[in-house]
Amino acid sequence: MTQHAEQPQPNCGSQCKETAFSTSLGIPMRINGQGPYWVSVDTGAGLTVVLPEVAEELGLNKVGEETRRGVGGPVTIDLVGVKSVEADGVDVSLAKIGVGAFLKKLCGQSFQGNLGYDILQHGRLIADFSGERMEFQPCDAAPAEGVRFRIASAKKPLVIVDTMVNGTGPYRFAIDTGAMGTCIAPGLAEALGATRGQVVQVAGVGGAMDAYFTTETMRFSIGDTCRGELSPFVIDIFDAIAPDTGSVLSGIIGQDIMRQYIVTFDYGHNIISFV
Repeated sequence: MTQHAEQPQPNCGSQCKETAFSTSLGIPMRINGQGPYWVSVDTGAGLTVVLPEVAEELGLNKVGEETRRGVGGPVTIDLVGVKSVEADGVDVSLAKIGVGAFLKKLCGQSFQGNLGYDILQHGRLIADFSGERMEFQPCDAAPAEGVRFRIASAKKPLVIVDTMVNGTGPYRFAIDTGAMGTCIAPGLAEALGATRGQVVQVAGVGGAMDAYFTTETMRFSIGDTCRGELSPFVIDIFDAIAPDTGSVLSGIIGQDIMRQYIVTFDYGHNIISFV
């Protein structure tokens, strides 16, 4: 999920690509021994997807299709068969990936695909947005120190953590590397007495929709180490995705808070850390 508004952006290096809608970090991925292809990494995505040009170049054959629900509504994605996938040097057992032209709108011309949970679940992701660095590593026996997370559901495998907002909660929030900004549900905004501010357009796999920033600064905290103070935007998507997530979420923690930390997603042990 990405937003488009007059917001300050970080300077981008070799692993950080700025587009019209978002600033994304990427890693190299090989498919069937070919590549590498530069792909963004999205902990909010369940399926790894490549551009149609990549699928055509590799001669990948369609084996089915899936409908995924996100910001802007549902989108149908073609599935193609693969023999091998290597993400940032880590071999992953995967039989199929998705193909979608919508990635061009979300990620611009810099990326040839997007890495999702079907690969991330096999390793440990390290995201350093301020340092413009993203790494994917095998999980080792020693778990990372941090806060335990849970996966929302098999259909919508978001990373879910308990989050305090303005000292109240805890609330169920997703941690999404694909989301530029932190957002909250309208119900939570109302409960916290938030007032409507600048309108912003938010883009997702299904298209774009309107949201708005709160005029108030809010305090977010996860465990003992993650803190953030900012004006989130309010977006009405959480009821729509509840059938996939298993319950209604209260919001999403985005890059604006993660940028203050080096964030490690230890999928092997279901632990997230902020240092």
